[in-house]
Amino acid sequence: MKFVKTEDLKVGMRVAKPIYNRLGVLLYDRESTLTAQAVTSVENFGLIGLYILEPAEPAPPITPEEIEFERFQTIYIFRLKEIMDSLRAGKPSKDVYTLSETILQEFGQLNHRFPFSQNLRSKEDYHYKHSLNVAILCAMICKQLNVGHEDALGVISAALLHDIGLLDMPEYILSKDDDDLEEEDVEVLTKFLQQSYHMLQPGTNQFDLPSETLPIIAQTNQMYYHPKYTKTKNAHYTLNAQILQVANEYDTKTAMRLTTPPMSDINAFRFLRDNPTFYDERVVKALTDSIYIVPRGCSVELSNGHKAMVIEANANNFMEPVVLQFSDNRMIDLSNPRSSGGVYITDIMKTMDNRIKIDEDTLKQFTVDAHLSAQLTKIRSKKAAKLVGHPAKPAPASVIKAGSPANAEAAKPKKKKPKLL
Repeated sequence: MKFVKTEDLKVGMRVAKPIYNRLGVLLYDRESTLTAQAVTSVENFGLIGLYILEPAEPAPPITPEEIEFERFQTIYIFRLKEIMDSLRAGKPSKDVYTLSETILQEFGQLNHRFPFSQNLRSKEDYHYKHSLNVAILCAMICKQLNVGHEDALGVISAALLHDIGLLDMPEYILSKDDDDLEEEDVEVLTKFLQQSYHMLQPGTNQFDLPSETLPIIAQTNQMYYHPKYTKTKNAHYTLNAQILQVANEYDTKTAMRLTTPPMSDINAFRFLRDNPTFYDERVVKALTDSIYIVPRGCSVELSNGHKAMVIEANANNFMEPVVLQFSDNRMIDLSNPRSSGGVYITDIMKTMDNRIKIDEDTLKQFTVDAHLSAQLTKIRSKKAAKLVGHPAKPAPASVIKAGSPANAEAAKPKKKKPKLL
């Protein structure tokens, strides 16, 4: 898979991801071959480019939930732009409530971790895509922290509008990565963040925003946080403001742009974790409980230089799962310092379009390897004993056997499919 800019698209190329119009209607499905009309349509849509499959490359695995998420983003990015255009023109928009309610219903009632993924952003659509994603993350975090309905609406609305003033920010600052920002740049960013708050008419609330929205933006937009220059801590921020703060920073760090590569999910988490005076630990934990970062079946890079697959996720600490090291077919429990030898996950392997590299069909095809099964059973037994204070007898483990030959019996899915943790 490769990314091809719109001006370089050719007839005959195969699309790697579905293309929707602004109403969410599917125009071109995955693996569709581009025609001359399709290339013209892409240009008219204003897309900066497409993910294209290599000539003999199959489309990578993608779940229905991931497909629907991409469709949702496409529809509501346009809706959010219309809302911001209206507010910037001084006209109230009831769609702020409507969109906030929609996001809360879609993502604030999930009972499982969500496969959150980023989409590529241009300078023209960056703030709309960013604000929508931050609102979605806020809805998930609110669910984890049992935030009430009205407060959650306030947080989501604040997420949608918190960057409205940055639409007027100079391009030379927008194009810079955080590491390249000078102290003067941070001061300019702070000025435009504060402008976002004042544009929403806090004195009169003439746009009739949810009651919590403006107080949240007033707190989070006091300054642009930069670890090198910012001195103020978030000690006096409300929980609602801290939710927006964490979601905003996570999306900013992991965003995909044409000019700068994204920070990996794991390194973004480490940044939040290592700055607890500014990013509330409870909120960071709620974020990692809401989305997949190191799920079962994903491929990871280890600190010893080897690559591995996550065999069993760790519900207590997602950074310490049980992994199968490819080089020697060895099972390693990263939560056990003695057996892991201090080895830890350094990063996740992802596809070109920044999704976690995981194939669910592989997870459904189990072969029983006596040695690996015994290892995993032993690991589970030790963990169970640690929890209850005495040895336990977990059920025999079925594991994915690395490099096992494909045969009809092995490839046959079991009646009871394993649940991804």
